[in-house]
Amino acid sequence: MNAFNGRQISALSSDRLYRVFFDQGEAFFIQIGGQSFGQAIAVQFGLLGMLIYAPFQRRAQAKLEAKIRDLDMQPPSALLAAGKHNFRAFISDFESSSLQAAPALGGHGRHLGRWVLQLRGQKPMTLQLETEDDMRRAFETLPSAISTHVNQVAWDTAKSKFVKMS
Repeated sequence: MNAFNGRQISALSSDRLYRVFFDQGEAFFIQIGGQSFGQAIAVQFGLLGMLIYAPFQRRAQAKLEAKIRDLDMQPPSALLAAGKHNFRAFISDFESSSLQAAPALGGHGRHLGRWVLQLRGQKPMTLQLETEDDMRRAFETLPSAISTHVNQVAWDTAKSKFVKMS
């Protein structure tokens, strides 16, 4: 399945973690999680807070991975009604799409890159890609799925990471 995860960051509301599927000329954005306030609280208590928070984080990650495995077994169109923030976009609705390296400053938490897209009649949307697997899947999937897509990153074998194209 051509799918990857991306976190939509918002200054005025909670973050939304989406699983993005491409299927038969459509993109499906299925919300699989939100903002984790636990880590923000744990940081306030330093090392002790992080030690206490670590088991909770591992359990949450395991639950998320199980949910993703479940979602990947179902057709994306069947998942739309499962959440109010789920939506679909026809590939022809993509006015622009670019995969970019993570900025040196800025962003929201650790991430390896971001997908900036604009759908017809909508404001630009940015999804942060937090894992190397998500970044690699987006790098491989987006150019073939969206004709207007531009990859502004390349894999640097010497550094073993995605870097901004010059």
